[in-house]
Amino acid sequence: MRRWVWFFILIWPLFWPTFCGANEDRREYKIKAGYIYNFLKYTRFPNPSASLVLCSPDGEFIDIATSVINPDASPPVQLKVIEDLSLDCSAIFIPQSYVQWWQTRRHSEVLYHTLVIGEQQGFTEQQAQINFIQVGSKIRFEINIDNMRLADLSMSVNVLRLAKVVGGDEQ
Repeated sequence: MRRWVWFFILIWPLFWPTFCGANEDRREYKIKAGYIYNFLKYTRFPNPSASLVLCSPDGEFIDIATSVINPDASPPVQLKVIEDLSLDCSAIFIPQSYVQWWQTRRHSEVLYHTLVIGEQQGFTEQQAQINFIQVGSKIRFEINIDNMRLADLSMSVNVLRLAKVVGGDEQ
């Protein structure tokens, strides 16, 4: 019995980073899902609908976002995994692991009036309006004002105050 205990004590550190990393990714996605909900809430869309739709090609992100975003909240938000761009998406979150997926679709006319959000360096230079950035140990975001205007979207001034603004009226 003692051998098993010692074996477990010696082997456990080899697996610990895997368990911690998975939880850290889930935690980061939960934080980003909360941010995205607020982006949706404070974005003025040209054709407002009764319900907003958050799409992503990443099923894992949508599963995690489901645990964070209350479907009965006001405004209500539907969550949807997509394989290709869709007209009914109010916002699309493109995780870093889906950069190639994005590169083949980023010039689509379907994106007009769609809030595009990512998490890779330089993403706001690729037609995206919002990009998550890491500042120390904190998750922050940048907003490209020019891309917001091109998509005929506008963001609440209160959100813009919290963002690193790029393009347009950089401060």
